[in-house]
Amino acid sequence: MELFIYDGALHGERLLRLVRRASAPFSAADIDVRVCDNEAALEAALHHAVAEEAKRQERFFPMRTDDGIRLLRLSRVLYFQSEGHRIHTALTDGTVLRSRSLRVSTRELLSPLIASGKLLQVSKSTFVNTQHVCSISLDGVHLAGGCIVPVSRKYYAEFLQASRESFGP
Repeated sequence: MELFIYDGALHGERLLRLVRRASAPFSAADIDVRVCDNEAALEAALHHAVAEEAKRQERFFPMRTDDGIRLLRLSRVLYFQSEGHRIHTALTDGTVLRSRSLRVSTRELLSPLIASGKLLQVSKSTFVNTQHVCSISLDGVHLAGGCIVPVSRKYYAEFLQASRESFGP
């Protein structure tokens, strides 16, 4: 946890009381206290803290490929698409990984990510990462990097509802 203080007048005992009160549920090793002299320094420190927290909470997805088990950062995955008993995973760098043969359904394998709203189903076999959705049109879902994934008629209404819940109206 990082604690930011924007008040040059806070110092000494008053500052220590404030830090102790704010940090009660945390150990001393978990806290980084910074005093910011101006709003620009505070803004920069807050941006840094948000980026660090996002890295800390980054989700990984284990995937068994022919080369072995790979831990994929979910932030690098554009979409998952099943084909037969395998999953093809399209990554942001243009790479497509192919899993080893699966014994469970794709939906079952991805269910924690679907339940958390990180993935949305757009067809029987395709799930897009909501983090990379740029727009939705009649052509399909436009993902970062210019990739367009078609949405099937069967899943279109369900996808629109889920996307409204994820992204707002």
